[in-house]
Amino acid sequence: MYKSMLTGREILDAAKGCADISPEISDEMYILWLNTLQGQIYSSVVASLAVCELKSSLADDGRRYFSLNMLDDAGRAPVRACDIETVLCCGEAFAKSDAASAAVFKDKGQFYDEGDRIYLYHPAGAGGKCRVIFREMPTLFTGENLSEQSLSVPDEHLQMPLSYLIGRAYEYANEDAQAAKWLGNYNTCLESFEKWHSERNGSMKGVCK
Repeated sequence: MYKSMLTGREILDAAKGCADISPEISDEMYILWLNTLQGQIYSSVVASLAVCELKSSLADDGRRYFSLNMLDDAGRAPVRACDIETVLCCGEAFAKSDAASAAVFKDKGQFYDEGDRIYLYHPAGAGGKCRVIFREMPTLFTGENLSEQSLSVPDEHLQMPLSYLIGRAYEYANEDAQAAKWLGNYNTCLESFEKWHSERNGSMKGVCK
């Protein structure tokens, strides 16, 4: 996951300084836009995967499970069930499923969520140890962590979030010409970042495991 030298507060203040808007837009709106941007970037461009090895537990009803909070780490957002790509257990990759399907199609390993738990099913019994592969998402900005939390964007591409925030601010203020200018600049920066990330990711294959 990328980490910038700038905090959320610093990029937010920079955007406010560039956007000539009155009355001033609240921090809450900028935080919403910043979280939206980083979520979009990590969902559609970065798609960073992480692996966590853990031991499942046995529920009172005999099913094997692990809790989602076992995947939590201070450097990323809490992992949601929809972020899990697969679970490796019993020598195979379990398929994403649901409780009803797991009860009917019993010829393969499956995993499904109920509340804050991920349940595991395998015809031969889901062993205790498993490896969970999931998408990493940046920690969400809040009013409390804005001054300490770093942007999850490389420093080489800080113009991308800056242009996005300024563009959204002008859009919010109904200044269409300025909004189009800055959001157009953001789209150009995004294309540049996509190319940079793709080239960097290709060059790192086989190096970073």
